[in-house]
Amino acid sequence: MFDRFSWILLAPLVSGCTAAQPSDSETTTSTSPGTSGSSGSSGAGSTETSAVSTDAEVTSAASLESETTSLEGSSGLETSSTGEGCVEGTEGCACVRGACDDGLLCDADLCVMGTGCADERVGEPNGTPAQAGALGDVACGVIRELDAILGVGDEDWFSYHGLDNDCADDPIAIVDSALEVCMYMACDEGVEQAVCQRGADASVSPDGAPGCCNVASVQMAVNCLGAGGAGGDTSTVWLRVAGGERACVPYNLAYRF
Repeated sequence: MFDRFSWILLAPLVSGCTAAQPSDSETTTSTSPGTSGSSGSSGAGSTETSAVSTDAEVTSAASLESETTSLEGSSGLETSSTGEGCVEGTEGCACVRGACDDGLLCDADLCVMGTGCADERVGEPNGTPAQAGALGDVACGVIRELDAILGVGDEDWFSYHGLDNDCADDPIAIVDSALEVCMYMACDEGVEQAVCQRGADASVSPDGAPGCCNVASVQMAVNCLGAGGAGGDTSTVWLRVAGGERACVPYNLAYRF
């Protein structure tokens, strides 16, 4: 009997202890993000969620900054690339406004090794009067033409034998670009006298021959003073083309004695 009444008396106390247990449940809920409950539980959840969001934003910003730096590094080169691993101005790559690195020439907008141009139509070397390309005999009034290519810092020399037969006009040479063209002479007989025409400037060749120079065209009177033969002013004439500011400039040269 004591035992039954004792249980009855103790039952409320046991019940009270059992009812006090939910406090542990609240603590667990408050640390679970997104669980609704008391204001304390929602506050703890929102704080943890905010921390996760901040970490994600920092990671995203760092990733974006890294990607931006990578893109800027690939697109911010001072010299652009014409292909994978090909930098303008270097051998085998495109020229930079008609120019290449030291030791290279710009040929058809491509930087190549060498001191001449790839498709020259008049044989090199012809950079001195002694190496001048021979053009044969030229009679009075006969206009001839040739095509050539001038390399940067280069000069082209040509020579012909002008046959005087009471020529009505003075010898002339014309190029179809803004290059310097010069004409020099050496009489078969007599003393040379070169008279510059149309604003040309007097000049002397490396070999001492008198002549004239001008831009794009040059004309001069050829006189062989004291010549007593039937040839009159028959002379050897040298033509010089120079003044290329970039490599491999194609040009047409027309000339007449």
